[in-house]
Amino acid sequence: MRILAVGDIHGRNIWKKINFDDYDKLIFLGDYLDSHRLSNQEILFNLEELVNLQNKRSNVEFLIGNHDLQYTDEDFAFLVSGFRESYQKEASELLTLLKWKFAVEIDEVLYTHAGLLNEFYKSITNIHQNIADTINQLGFSEPGIFLITIHPMRGGESEASSSIWCDFRELVMEKEPIPINQVFGHSAREGGMIDWKKGYWRICIDVLTKFNHAYEILDGKEPNVISL
Repeated sequence: MRILAVGDIHGRNIWKKINFDDYDKLIFLGDYLDSHRLSNQEILFNLEELVNLQNKRSNVEFLIGNHDLQYTDEDFAFLVSGFRESYQKEASELLTLLKWKFAVEIDEVLYTHAGLLNEFYKSITNIHQNIADTINQLGFSEPGIFLITIHPMRGGESEASSSIWCDFRELVMEKEPIPINQVFGHSAREGGMIDWKKGYWRICIDVLTKFNHAYEILDGKEPNVISL
């Protein structure tokens, strides 16, 4: 299967350069909202365009990012920097239309917003055979856990961040990773940064705020950089 993974957008519409017919599946890794420079109108319009894209294409998957999840419940407001109260209502309504997930697993590659640490995974009591199913079950039943489980590297107090908060450095430091290849965003790394451990690779592709790159994964093999 030929897959294109697109990192954190934060209101940008660079994804419109993609030829969707070239791929069996296109996966957006989350963080559609919040920006240091774009207006409310630009960010919301782009999110609406993604909802429209979902309705037109069957080969698109959307993951939830920490900057998005905080708009799904009033109790989550201001849990992530950059929260905009000025568009909270509109953002929340659009996210209810987007069929997002916490994780997707294809060709033995796990896609999440920030990467999955073994320490966080082992804290989950209800384990499914499929790793993505386990993450999604917990995320949809107890989403708040994902927003407050943060390592000190990101300003929290947890021993290991959740899969929407994990810092790439946490993955690099862990000694016993989950035995699966991973693609994620969240931690900005120029050109993508890859870490090999125990025969598995984990690559970070949050570069869209500075670099016009996405990553192509063919049949679960190590990703290639694609310029948009």
